[in-house]
Order: sequence, then C-alpha cells, then structure tokens
Amino acid sequence: ETFFRDYPLQLSVCPDIDKKFFDDAFAQFNNIQQKMGTQALESSDGYRQESTQIEPSFFCETLGLQGRIDLLQGNSTMLIELKSGKADEYRGGPKEEHRLQMSLYREMLSYSLGTPRSNIRAMLFYSRYPRFFVEQSNATQISIALMLRNHIVSLLEEMCTDGLYNRLKNLSPDDLNTRGDHGRLWSNYIRPRIE
Repeated sequence: ETFFRDYPLQLSVCPDIDKKFFDDAFAQFNNIQQKMGTQALESSDGYRQESTQIEPSFFCETLGLQGRIDLLQGNSTMLIELKSGKADEYRGGPKEEHRLQMSLYREMLSYSLGTPRSNIRAMLFYSRYPRFFVEQSNATQISIALMLRNHIVSLLEEMCTDGLYNRLKNLSPDDLNTRGDHGRLWSNYIRPRIE
C-alpha cells in the first residue's frame, strides 16, 4: 500500500499496469508472507526470524566480488535470495544465472567471514512460487565466473592505460564473434549491425 500511496502519478500513467499487475503483486506478497512469516519455515529449514539481516552488503577483496544478499541469518550460515521473476520453467528449477549468483554469494561469505562453505545453506525463493530451491555450489561455474571477472578487470586496466578510444577504435566485429560464427545469419545480419 505504501508504494502505491507514494507513487500514484507514476503508477497511473504506466500503460502496462492493469488489474492483472495488482493481482500478481498481491499473490507474490502473500507467497512471501506465507513462506517467510511462518513457524513451518523455522522448524523445517532452520530459519530464525529474530537473527536475520535484511540486505547486508559484502565486499570480498580476495575474490574481487561484491554483492548485497537479500536475507542472511545472524550466524551467516543461511542466505535466501528473493527473485520476483520466473524460475526456469523448462527445467523446473532456478535459472542458471541465479544459481551462479548463489554460488558466488557462498564463496564471498566463506572467504569474508571464514565460514566453511559446506556450512552455508543457500536458498533461492521465487515469489511467484511459494517454495525454496536449495542450491549447492558448482566449482566449475565458480571458476568460469571468476575467470570472466578477471578478464573484465584486465580489459578495464587496458582501457585505463591505452585509453578507451584506442581500445574501441581497434575493436572489430570479429573480436566479438567468440563462437566463430560464419553463417548467413552472422554475415548478413549480426555483423552489419555490429559494424
């Protein structure tokens, strides 16, 4: 109610906001309240409402990562990440990027707080579905994500040294074609748009 009271003009001029929007928002609110505000969660999942931090921020210098966790238990052994979108309905579970986010959060907590990663329970909660998805870290995905992060940092350092203009003027569409596509789609549509 507060959100609608604070932004009446903005909401009234949005063409996408209709009765379905409000119905969906109300259903998601009820799902969150049902799962997070019940004794059932406390007894089955080890969650304790009184020792909870909402949106604590973390910076892990060792991994070069930062993040804001939606919900963290006071003893830092359980984290819950809230997602308002849809899960991967094809596979019947969380989306891959959300799984990776949880894995990286676990790594940050482990490195920053010295908590063994095996003691950190990570759960994704999609507010559209009133259930938790317990996530386990995937070492290969973490390694790939950290290599990508290092590559991004390396590019940023190059741009600071060589200048952004010099870096961009030497960039070609073929540099961005990491899959090595050479078909008609690449040649006739994708490459001309990049150029």
